[in-house]
This record gives sequence, structure tokens and C-alpha cells, in this order.
Amino acid sequence: MLAPAGFVAAGQDWAGGRSVTDPLVSPLHDILEKLPPITIYQGGHDILLPDAEKFAAKARAVGTHVDLRVWPTAIHVFVGAGWTLEARQALRDAAGRIRRSACD
Repeated sequence: MLAPAGFVAAGQDWAGGRSVTDPLVSPLHDILEKLPPITIYQGGHDILLPDAEKFAAKARAVGTHVDLRVWPTAIHVFVGAGWTLEARQALRDAAGRIRRSACD
């Protein structure tokens, strides 16, 4: 599925009838201005890591605070694999950030 042909097909399926460059399909193609602070939890072994890095850089370039947190050995959607150490660390981090922002 994540070989180049499968990846393209999955992207087209995700887009439905929209262009894959439509910001509603991929926020990487949006302006990214006036966003609240963003934390991205990203696996280092994820084929989408370069897109997460591009998104973070583009958002930072327009003044958005972005904390890109990469777990070097983690895979795509690793946070959903709650039985792994990486997922538990990321979820604890996210919970702490939410608690702190709720108190601000």
C-alpha cells in the first residue's frame, strides 16, 4: 500500500473528487497563517515524515509556533499503538500540554 503506486492511489482515494493539492485534502497546501500553537507527534520511520517537516517549516515561516516531536523508531500513527513505549510517552506529553493550556 505504501509503495509509490499504492501511496498515490491512497492519496487519490483520500481526496475523493478534490485535487490532492486542495488545502481541505492536505493542509500542507494552505496558507497556515493565524493558527494556534501546534504540536505534531511524528514517527521517524513514517513515510510522511518529510511532509510533517515541510508543514512545520511552512507554518513557522508565517509565525505559527510548531513543536515537531519525532520519535526516531516510531511508525505511522504510532500514537494509536498504545501498547508501545513511544505511544505512551506521546500520549503523556499530549495530556500534559492539554492540562497546561487549560490552566492558562
